[in-house]
Amino acid sequence: MQGVLVNVGDPSACASLDEWSLRWIKEEPRYRALGVRQHQDPEFETFTYGDYPWKPAKVNLAKMALGDWIFFNETLIVAGAKLRFVIACFHITERVGYAELVASGLLDDPRYAGNAHVHRNRLIPESDVRFAVWRGGVGSRLLAEPLLMDRAFIEELGLLSQTGDRWDWGQRNIHGQPFTELQLIGFHTRATRALSDEQTRWLLSVLSEIPARRELVSDPSRTPA
Repeated sequence: MQGVLVNVGDPSACASLDEWSLRWIKEEPRYRALGVRQHQDPEFETFTYGDYPWKPAKVNLAKMALGDWIFFNETLIVAGAKLRFVIACFHITERVGYAELVASGLLDDPRYAGNAHVHRNRLIPESDVRFAVWRGGVGSRLLAEPLLMDRAFIEELGLLSQTGDRWDWGQRNIHGQPFTELQLIGFHTRATRALSDEQTRWLLSVLSEIPARRELVSDPSRTPA
């Protein structure tokens, strides 16, 4: 079992963590012109996530197999303090590409129709064709209170730097000024980061103690058409 950390959304402000919400990024202009203001992905009604596995920054996501986990994280501005949090996770039950969806006539299938990339193609046919959709199965959830990704979290998880070394928390910029903790976390997790079996299990054990705002407890459509 493996996992992957995926950064999503734009920084979202909230007065407290009880009131946090995911702030989706702005949709591309051609879709905004059709009344779609935000790229609502991942979505937590049918638990789908669309992305581009061919992009270098997504290489670790592309390696995920059925039964693996996607851990979504976002920057939140809590009472004026900008911090990074794990906000949700998907237990991967299916990965399907655009070509497969079209060939099987599944763009209107309720298992995928709620995904932003699929919706794009209903608005403008064949306008977004290089994506894949990962569908979450039982156990996938949106957290009621997100999990802080700070130095203690990184060190307990055992996540190494992008170069495979221990993090240099005292790293400075070219002007000699120290990077903030958030800047370093952002730098090392901007691209998708793979998690080992041990790291995945540790993170799942932590998340199991956090109540879910929305959780998939049964999946009657888990068998692909």
